[in-house]
Amino acid sequence: MPTDKEHLITAIEQHKDELIETTCKRLQKLHGSHYEMIDYERHLEREETFLNALLQGLQEDTPDSFLSFVEHLSEQRSEEGYSLQEFQEAFNVVEETVWDMLVMYFPPDGSLVGMLASISKLFRTAKDHLARVFLREAFFSQRELDEVRKKFRAYRKVTKRSHL
Repeated sequence: MPTDKEHLITAIEQHKDELIETTCKRLQKLHGSHYEMIDYERHLEREETFLNALLQGLQEDTPDSFLSFVEHLSEQRSEEGYSLQEFQEAFNVVEETVWDMLVMYFPPDGSLVGMLASISKLFRTAKDHLARVFLREAFFSQRELDEVRKKFRAYRKVTKRSHL
């Protein structure tokens, strides 16, 4: 008998195109975000890549490959200027889209509850992971800024002395 996780994998695979399309449309409606500015074709590519990584993480014994993907994606989005909040909103959009699909196509029974619990647990872990990456990036940026300020203060002291 298939497990809830196996049911979830099958459901995502069966409705993958619909999930990608719906997620893209929802992300483009995040007003004032980077996602609003991305062309639809690029969204399609990104969401397909995301769902492929999600499926791979679900198919393995541990979600390590998905968490590695999330870490890499978090670093990339941070460097591109995405805020932690808008990146988390995008994760919420994907998770809600999967939830909506599951609720739409599966009867409200123990299997549905198990699938929803599995996807929620994985996304919660991934969101914790991405938050740590963003905080680490912010910490490093702050340290770099502090170093620049320190050098600038030293430069100003030297400049003031030379003008006297």
